[in-house]
Amino acid sequence: MLAGLIWAGPAAAQSAPALRLPGAGRVASVVETRHRDGFDQRIAYDGGDGRNHAEIALRNETGDLLLAFPPRLAKPSEFGIAGEIAVRFPGEALRVVPPRRNAYGPVGMALGADCLYAWQWFERPRP
Repeated sequence: MLAGLIWAGPAAAQSAPALRLPGAGRVASVVETRHRDGFDQRIAYDGGDGRNHAEIALRNETGDLLLAFPPRLAKPSEFGIAGEIAVRFPGEALRVVPPRRNAYGPVGMALGADCLYAWQWFERPRP
């Protein structure tokens, strides 16, 4: 994973969820961790066996590579996504499906038997 200088603020319980998933159920808890260049959230939903949750990581590009997380934040690639899936879902078969679109552009998705892994890159407007 990442080694280096990362400032992580304390985790804050019950932050407002950054993502709403229709049909996931009532939000039971939200734990947010702030970083210098963004934040992570773990949103747990009622029901299920404890695996009914969403994990979100939102990062900005930063000019200071020592503070960047992940280092040298770059547009997702097929190789990079395959590596993330292998690390985050060991032993689980996920199938990458054709990208969908939302108001911000293409959304990549990989589907498993009981999970969805999605990613999106937002281009910064050119001056």
